[in-house]
Amino acid sequence: SVQQNRLRELYFGNLKAHSVTEAMITDLLLPVCLELPDYVPEMGAPISRVTMASSGMYCFVQFQNAEMATALIDILDETELFGRRLRVGRPAHVERLAAPTQAGLPPLLTAGPA
Repeated sequence: SVQQNRLRELYFGNLKAHSVTEAMITDLLLPVCLELPDYVPEMGAPISRVTMASSGMYCFVQFQNAEMATALIDILDETELFGRRLRVGRPAHVERLAAPTQAGLPPLLTAGPA
């Protein structure tokens, strides 16, 4: 399902612009992925896709399953790459799916009177 695919995806931000390639992200993540208990070799590669933003400052990575993605947030968030601390987490659209707000309004509008 679309929901399942989104849960398999992570955002990697604060990359050094135009210094990091999709191949470098794969090389960084692959050894970690292979060690995860949730990785199932019979199901194929641990990393399905890496999509670099045109700015080169962030990318999205889709993993084999949602459990791997969840585990990798704790392992990789704040890791250093080229002297910059990576920001790793769920993409914003996944957070919205996972935590619906009242009447579908954005969270800022449901916070009560200012």
